[in-house]
Amino acid sequence: MNLRPAVLACVVFVIGWVSRLPAQEPAKELAWKYHEPFQGTPRQAKDFVLFGADAARLVKYEADGLRIALPAGKSHRPTGVVTMFGLSGDFDVSANYEILQEPEQADAGTRSAGTRISLTVKLDETSEAAIRRKVTPEVPVHILAWRVMLQEGGAKRLPLGEIFPVTQKKGRLRMVRKGTEVTYYQSEGDDKEFKALTTIPFVADDVQAVQLFGETSSPKAALEVRFTDLHIAAIALATTVKRPVEPAPKTAAPAIPAMVFMPAHRPEALGALFSPDGKWLITTGADRRIAIRDPATGNIRRVLQGHTNRVYRAVVSADSKTLVTVSSDGTVRIWSIERGEQTAMFNAGQDKLAAARAVALSPSGDLVASGADDGTIKLWSMKDQKELQQLEVQALPVTSLAFSPDGAVLVSSSGDWRNYNLPGEVRLWEVASGKPLGSLPGYTTEVKKVAIDPTGRYLATAGSSRVVRLWDFARRAEIGKINLDSAGTALEFSADGARLAVGENFGGISVWYVPAATLATRYAGHAKSVSGITFSPDGKRLAAAGHDGIISMWPASDDPASSAK
Repeated sequence: MNLRPAVLACVVFVIGWVSRLPAQEPAKELAWKYHEPFQGTPRQAKDFVLFGADAARLVKYEADGLRIALPAGKSHRPTGVVTMFGLSGDFDVSANYEILQEPEQADAGTRSAGTRISLTVKLDETSEAAIRRKVTPEVPVHILAWRVMLQEGGAKRLPLGEIFPVTQKKGRLRMVRKGTEVTYYQSEGDDKEFKALTTIPFVADDVQAVQLFGETSSPKAALEVRFTDLHIAAIALATTVKRPVEPAPKTAAPAIPAMVFMPAHRPEALGALFSPDGKWLITTGADRRIAIRDPATGNIRRVLQGHTNRVYRAVVSADSKTLVTVSSDGTVRIWSIERGEQTAMFNAGQDKLAAARAVALSPSGDLVASGADDGTIKLWSMKDQKELQQLEVQALPVTSLAFSPDGAVLVSSSGDWRNYNLPGEVRLWEVASGKPLGSLPGYTTEVKKVAIDPTGRYLATAGSSRVVRLWDFARRAEIGKINLDSAGTALEFSADGARLAVGENFGGISVWYVPAATLATRYAGHAKSVSGITFSPDGKRLAAAGHDGIISMWPASDDPASSAK
């Protein structure tokens, strides 16, 4: 249930409503009170940590306030400070802000995120209340009163927001919770009086942390904000706090630069993989082409053409002779890499017009699995080049597929990129019979990717929740999580299963040790979403494809120190 479009339609109504809403005073019984002026280092330094990629460089405690400076050149996911304490019961939180730099409306970024600052109370990874000053290409600068929480039973995220006009670059943001409602306030300029904006239903659960942050969603956008005078009052401190975000390292390691960074498929590069013999780097894109490239330089050696729409994914046989691709044209196509010819073509969906975004090749090379936007999963014989069976149709588009190393189990993911708040699924299938073996629990948003490590020990999933979940594949038990700065859009394990490469919606690229879920290397990344990522067979290089039309290659030594040399 995505309410953002409805929010935009209620602006005129809300403007007239503000004056009619009775002002709500904070509860007198809020016994625990806290004030941080942000005049230099916080008075209780242990109460705050930085969060967000490169926060150590972008967030500064200065004499005039807490300054967050997000320069143009790349998008920046939420970056700022988070409290190390939580709140119990009713609360009253407020902070002063001053915008020092913000982009023109046309350069503000995506429709949903735009460029924004936020005062946020976090309940967990999926639930929060926030008041934000924001600008998007569709809506001029405004205040957003926002809430998202899980439906009872945890089946669905329930977002709700309302927007209000704002004209000045400085002011105060405030939220007050009484029982299971939050009232939102703002003041502009030097006005000492808050204006009540709206009251939205919420929950009475403990707050795990309070955040102040800035965010941009376009490389053209630059944002600089100064926060001062954070006031917090509550019934009491929360007795148990689980960190809803991962703090940034105290000293951020420099991002590793690319070995190759070159224009490839326009407007978007969508897939990248090395052939098992290491002779080729194969990339696909929105230009309908499949490029066979030199694995060291990225230069094109051969181009395969035949698809009539964007080519999403490709897989290569173990002998590196056969290539299988899927496309928005709804087809699965098989190619001879040596001859540069198409040898077969199938329809991926029940509907011939259903885009095909997912494909996997069994380790033996005998079977191809394809997934389409109409929820269809089909298994094909490579030898006979015909359909063998169709699995139970999924309720949402099939986004990713992976075979287990023994070829006995197929794992599928599903989700709707048009409405990412619809709960996706991760399902397991017995290949021999086509029967479902069950699903993995706890997914409340779109699942974009699944990956199984080549040794068969681990399964990884990623999607719009901004969390990579790690599973013991044999036991179907969750063993760890990796918190990301944006949605996870690409995954691949190294050949030994000890490392996991992750690509993100905002262009981030990183490698993590498995199963410890600790960071090995962070890369400079792309300007837009990373749609494909791959390790070279020897594990020494990493290649990626991005929606910025770029393909890139990076050093991927198992020793992060040597990768930085």
